[in-house]
Amino acid sequence: MNKLTYLRCALAIPALLALAAWLLERAGFSTLLGDMLLVSMAIGGVPYVLTFAVLLVISVRGQSETFEKWWFFSPFLMLFMCGVCGFCVMIFNGYAKGWEPIQVLVFLGLWMMTGMYSLMLGYAYVLIAASVLVILQRFGVIARAPDFDRKENHA
Repeated sequence: MNKLTYLRCALAIPALLALAAWLLERAGFSTLLGDMLLVSMAIGGVPYVLTFAVLLVISVRGQSETFEKWWFFSPFLMLFMCGVCGFCVMIFNGYAKGWEPIQVLVFLGLWMMTGMYSLMLGYAYVLIAASVLVILQRFGVIARAPDFDRKENHA
């Protein structure tokens, strides 16, 4: 397995953990952590799918170094997607029920709460995936990039 394939697969960690939590809950093993993962996927499911799609497009169209940088900053992309989804909900609500100035404050509050939550939980996922990457590279399961691929300035 190469590093790019692993990073693509690691994008699915939040969905896989939420699926595992849901299956454990269905089996009768409900935990607070599992409930938190399920609620986070229910609230942030659409921004997560949008973030996942953008990162997959970058991984296919862009260079592997570009994708790796975007991957490490994916919680910030998720924060942006939370804002986009919150803005779409605000627009829909404005058209459905009428426009009120308080909607802007509700949008900003919602964006701040979901954004901070996505940053905290997102970087927990990134830390887990990066730790597993280091371990897999140490054991030789994932090959390290050759030295000629790295951009170094030679004088």
